[in-house]
Amino acid sequence: MRTKKSIAFLILIIIVMSCCAITVAACNPIGSINETRVNLLADSFSMLLLGNDAFAWNVFSITPEDSYGYIKSEAYSWYTYTKASKSDMQDLREVFNIFSDELENINSSKLSKKGYAKYRALDYVISSYVKYYSSRYALDFTLIGSSYINAQGGYVADFATTVDSYAFRNEDDIKNLLEITDSTREAFLSYLNYASDRIEANYPLYDYSLTGMKRYLDSVSAQGENYYLYSLIAKKINAVGFLGAEAKQDYIQRFRSSFTNNFMTGVRMLSEGLDDYTGYVVSTNESYLNAYGEIGRLYYKWQFENKTGIKNADLELIFTEINTMYKDYADRLESTMDTVNALENGSPSVYTDFHAYLNGEKALLNLTTPEQMLDYLKVAATDIVPELNTEPQIYFRQMDDTVGMVTNTLAYYLRSPLDDLDSPEYITLNSYYISQHPEELLLATIAHEGYPGHLYAYVYAKENGESLMTTAFSPTAFAEGWAVYVETVLLSNIAAASSDQAVKLYCEYYLQDIVASFLLHAMMDMQINYFGIGVDDLTSQDMPLEQARSIVEQLMESPAQYIPYGYGTCVMLRLHEEAKYALGSNYNEVEFNKHLLSESTTTLTRAEELTDEYIVSNR
Repeated sequence: MRTKKSIAFLILIIIVMSCCAITVAACNPIGSINETRVNLLADSFSMLLLGNDAFAWNVFSITPEDSYGYIKSEAYSWYTYTKASKSDMQDLREVFNIFSDELENINSSKLSKKGYAKYRALDYVISSYVKYYSSRYALDFTLIGSSYINAQGGYVADFATTVDSYAFRNEDDIKNLLEITDSTREAFLSYLNYASDRIEANYPLYDYSLTGMKRYLDSVSAQGENYYLYSLIAKKINAVGFLGAEAKQDYIQRFRSSFTNNFMTGVRMLSEGLDDYTGYVVSTNESYLNAYGEIGRLYYKWQFENKTGIKNADLELIFTEINTMYKDYADRLESTMDTVNALENGSPSVYTDFHAYLNGEKALLNLTTPEQMLDYLKVAATDIVPELNTEPQIYFRQMDDTVGMVTNTLAYYLRSPLDDLDSPEYITLNSYYISQHPEELLLATIAHEGYPGHLYAYVYAKENGESLMTTAFSPTAFAEGWAVYVETVLLSNIAAASSDQAVKLYCEYYLQDIVASFLLHAMMDMQINYFGIGVDDLTSQDMPLEQARSIVEQLMESPAQYIPYGYGTCVMLRLHEEAKYALGSNYNEVEFNKHLLSESTTTLTRAEELTDEYIVSNR
């Protein structure tokens, strides 16, 4: 962080030189000048945000040097904690203000549709970070907002996921990941400095976080060379076609040595070192942010606005909107269950079948494998979204049980390189979680992660030539709201097409449960991390003490985590209802969604504007 002044200076030079080039070409139409400005700004800003993050470049690009002009600036390493200073905050504020000033010089009304999408994406991210680093609490935000140490393993757990997801396209990729692995020991040990700095700043970590982290670290250490990364890396290296047998064995051995001497040593030393920081806050009667008062509330609001793209969000009003929709779906859910319960004597076969679907004993539409479900969804999606120009090759991968046992993630989609339309797509499934929770509807999950959810939306953006700026740095609330929304449409369409009453009731129930659950989690998140609800408040509402503390502990370590799902879903459902009500028979689901996705994933504010545009143009 201590080189940000030089970074700011270099950025200023880049922008000045770019402007000079534009001035020389002043005979070009004014639209072209603004288009060039926004393109240059988007490219340089993307480079700044991705920096020297090898994994990020590995995900987004096959050839980042050729596609985006990326140049490796220093040795790759794992995420390391470095204490920030007020000077660092000032330097970063200067950097983002430079971009903000340049953005103001662009006439957005002269931009093409794609140029305007870049402009909007820049405005969202730049304004968010200007607000962050302009706050008098910026240093506090940087300290309390980190997740280096938490009960789910923090960045130690993230390292394992990175190794699993890192693509080996050439030998440099293998060397880069080995370089990162070699750095883990020092990186993990730096997290002890993080724990120490929090105590010094009067933000001590709770024992819940520390003991949870130790539990995770010790479970990894206990496995030694049986830890799954050892065998995983051997499989990944042996699978490549660009190395000979001798070179493969050499790299496998080098990784094994690095896992043992760096990763495992760092894991063990971090676990042992955490003992020195326990005992400062023994109980978790309130969340971290609640304990920090005004600073915590301001940080949460920034997180909320950053994830949604809403400037100056009125959280009280938004909470009311979420609560109103939650009550509606909770009432629908209760009504559906009343209907089901009445069938126990009136129509026992329907009652039995409903519960068979609910418990995972019967498969919806007789789809039993992920591959069958995906084939079905590709067809079902044509009633929801436009067809893709190409048919992506989609594969399912399995999460290792070591990771699957400590996460409640059912599945995830890792985006493919933006600079290659033919790259295969992967959805990773948590087989352990699926086996333990047969009641989960995997079909809905694959719709969320794959068709027509995240994977579809991303491939659609790639086909439409969206930039690195608009796809890599979009607010998560639009993306998650979209993915949950398509689950609801899928279930609604299945129910409408079926003559089986048990299927209809099950789809209605699952739809209502999905929405109500996400809305409730978002409300609890806001209450615990922003409005100041604690364990005592929850127990006063007749909630058992153990359950109350569990909820606080779950939500406090990732504030605003459920906002993209809960409020994103709330907005997506509302906008579709508004369009349907306003247009009546003129409403077209596919065409409306095509318009919503026309600027890749965007802010919720822009989604509302796109809805208004669609309504006006189709009346």
